[in-house]
Amino acid sequence: MNLISGRLLWPLTWLDAPTYPKLGHDIECDCLIVGGGEAGI
Repeated sequence: MNLISGRLLWPLTWLDAPTYPKLGHDIECDCLIVGGGEAGI
């Protein structure tokens, strides 16, 4: 995979990706990943 081409892999392979609403209240979780980026690199 070319990581510097400027084209992301996911829009080309997952054309019907789900969307999620913003959280309307605080939640608790055991694990949180922040900043994975669109390409996940």
